Amino acid sequence: MSLVGFLAPIAVYAVVTVLHLVLPARTVDGYVIDPATGKPIRYRLNGLFVYLVTIGLWALACWRGWLAWDFFWTTRWEGLAGACVLGLIFTAAVVLPAPRIGKNLLAEFYLGRLANPQWLGGRIDAKMWLYLVGATMLGLNIYGFAMHHRLAFPDDPSPGVAVYTGLFSFFLCEYLFFERVHLYTYDFVAENVGFKLGWGCLLFYPYFYCIGLWSTAGLPNPHSPAWLLVLAAVVFFSGWSLARGANMQKYAFKRDPGAGGAGRR
Repeated sequence: MSLVGFLAPIAVYAVVTVLHLVLPARTVDGYVIDPATGKPIRYRLNGLFVYLVTIGLWALACWRGWLAWDFFWTTRWEGLAGACVLGLIFTAAVVLPAPRIGKNLLAEFYLGRLANPQWLGGRIDAKMWLYLVGATMLGLNIYGFAMHHRLAFPDDPSPGVAVYTGLFSFFLCEYLFFERVHLYTYDFVAENVGFKLGWGCLLFYPYFYCIGLWSTAGLPNPHSPAWLLVLAAVVFFSGWSLARGANMQKYAFKRDPGAGGAGRR
């Protein structure tokens, strides 16, 4: 096992954390009320900026020859193992020191005990951080896997790989663009931070969501017809419109039920 590959997700998460702290961010009120103050919890949002800078740094490192373009493909199993260990350590560190909430230990470990932990005086929110590092690692995996396919089959790369990469790029960028909207969704309103969110965002999100390329990046072009690729994009955007539309409706209603979302800012 490559130790560098094992540590790669940890290094990525560290870089994303530093960028999240130092890059400009807007600070907004969320939907959830802090029971200690009776006021909305405040969040620093700069996810899309952090994501684009991180991807830019990765591309620069590859272009300069410091990192192989397909590094995240060649070390994918080691990276998966490293992310798994980190997810377990993170979950234990967040859950076990917190006060019990009346459930059995396994349920508390899985679902969490703390609702909205924040650190460094609120500069890092656990849930926003988890989604940000998971999305960025997913993007790096997708681009690394796609580049492996391009390098392995330079004379006949699969258009399907390009379509998959483009659609997921859109998914990640629009998700991070709408960061504020997600402050009004179920996970922020009702869920605690435990194994489900911690391990889920540090391992499952960045390594399972790219399963389409994980299983095909090393294969030659299947020569899928153009209509099938178009159909795949249509299905993708149909599902995206339902998910994004539902989230925007919830956001508008929770902002101001009587004014169609034109309430408090």
